[in-house]
Amino acid sequence: METNEDFKTLDILARENSADKKFHLHDYTTTYDRVLTPLRYKEIKLFELGIARGRSHKMWAEYFPKGEIYGIDLFVRKHLHEIPRVHLEVCDQTDREQLENYGKKNGPFDVVIDDGCHHSEWTIQSFEVFWPTVKPGGVYFVEDTFFSYHKDLPECYTPPTVMGYFLDLANRICKPGLEQKGSYYAGYDRRSGPKSIEVLSEWHKTVESISFQMGLIMLTKRGV
Repeated sequence: METNEDFKTLDILARENSADKKFHLHDYTTTYDRVLTPLRYKEIKLFELGIARGRSHKMWAEYFPKGEIYGIDLFVRKHLHEIPRVHLEVCDQTDREQLENYGKKNGPFDVVIDDGCHHSEWTIQSFEVFWPTVKPGGVYFVEDTFFSYHKDLPECYTPPTVMGYFLDLANRICKPGLEQKGSYYAGYDRRSGPKSIEVLSEWHKTVESISFQMGLIMLTKRGV
């Protein structure tokens, strides 16, 4: 028999678990609910970078009763290993080799969410590593992109910023003619600004869409 538990929105679960994605803080739950509702009762794999107190991972486990929830951080509290269907590991977001090994071992994923350190360099690196682990038709989210505009946070504000990187990727997707000629900017030089570098053509083929909202970026992957 179905109970009221089956009808709880993600925002309700976020508030019950004190997760910072809730409506009255960041309001990411509205977007997540809209996009992820079709997956709610399927056997999906969701991976979120950044664990902290594990509140989001517990929320996701409740939202996806048949899902397997994965997460990494520099430290994992022992009691979090007791949450059913939640798989948490120690992994350094700044270490590309660790990330690649993790993706190979645990992927592919239906949903990837980056709520990690938010430093531009490591957020971009994480995307480059984990985008290939997203299943066709899957989604990749980057949270808290407002850090790109904080001048007092050089690790987030110094180009290439997270927002600058993904806006540039959106430009390349929308201008395939320029991309094919290798004449569109695909990166930045810290001293002179944009520079022309080799275009990631495989990303152009697999990224179906990029959308931006306050604090959140969503990328969808082309289906088979």
